[in-house]
Amino acid sequence: MKKFLFAAAALVIMFAALSCTAKEQSYRTDITSGELAEKLLSYASNGSDMAELDKEFFTYYTEKAIPASADDYTVYMQVSGVNIDEIGVMKSSDPQAAKDVVQSYLKGRLDNWNPQYLQEEYPKMENADCRIFGEYVVWTILPDEEKTAVYEAAREILTVEK
Repeated sequence: MKKFLFAAAALVIMFAALSCTAKEQSYRTDITSGELAEKLLSYASNGSDMAELDKEFFTYYTEKAIPASADDYTVYMQVSGVNIDEIGVMKSSDPQAAKDVVQSYLKGRLDNWNPQYLQEEYPKMENADCRIFGEYVVWTILPDEEKTAVYEAAREILTVEK
């Protein structure tokens, strides 16, 4: 009897797990990193004050070489005022490799942080992160609520309805 109950419980768990598996997301690939970044700026309170940075700024802070599959990337940053807000997008056929490069960049920014400079902005830098949406890696240095809004917008913009 115990074996029967164990087998029945195992079947119930297996079917429950199968029914709860999420459908695989499908994402667009037809927009550039710059087009996506521009759309995401409106979800940051200072987005209209951000400017696109030269590619050299990004490469200065990362120890990893940017893979050839990730040559399309855009960084917008607050260049005036007293905050460090930033939104970036990298498009790559190898998004995990691109995410590794972005994480290296964010670590480089944090490692080079001057503790005397804009101390109230440090939590944003410390909590900077990135997410993968298909071929796109999106990163933010923003307050938490704006970061959430940017990631939700990226998902909405890039998700293809099935």
